[in-house]
Amino acid sequence: MAFEILVVCTGNICRSPIAAQLLAVGLDAAHVHSAGVAAVVGSDIASGMLEAIERAGVPVVPHAARQVTEPMIAHSDLVLTMDTDQRSWILGRVPMALKRAYTLREFALICDYLDTSGEITWPVRLDDESRLQDLMDRASQQRGRFPLGPNLVIDDPFRREAEDYDRALAEIRAAVDQIVTTVRHSPRNRAAQIG
Repeated sequence: MAFEILVVCTGNICRSPIAAQLLAVGLDAAHVHSAGVAAVVGSDIASGMLEAIERAGVPVVPHAARQVTEPMIAHSDLVLTMDTDQRSWILGRVPMALKRAYTLREFALICDYLDTSGEITWPVRLDDESRLQDLMDRASQQRGRFPLGPNLVIDDPFRREAEDYDRALAEIRAAVDQIVTTVRHSPRNRAAQIG
């Protein structure tokens, strides 16, 4: 069974669908989907975000916004939110998700810490799903390493200026890139590539 990742924002029309699509491209061993805590159900990605995606040259697939449900949360191996309020909303409905729920940026920071500290020493042939499972175990031990604050949040650009959409997209891409890099490349792989 594939590793399940649920990405959550407010309306499921700006941040979470893009983050989910980027994660799905980078982590083919995972089943990645998105939803919103106050979803604009059935809507496509907001026009401002579509314009930012076009400016950045990021491929995108059709989307229909969904409302997050308790079963979605319960059946996900990893839940990534765009801000701490959404994370609190998730935990208010499924408290048992505590070890699996992070903001996207928090999880990316934990990945970067684990990657650069040398704590991850996966064998080269370990598959991505096994790496994701191991990463979840390691990440839960780092809970609280990065205090709650603006550095863990990707602000909602909805109905704001073009630069707000561009900034949100850039922050999402940077966080996703860090997660994918950590899963796909062990320090041993990087050492071999450098040598």
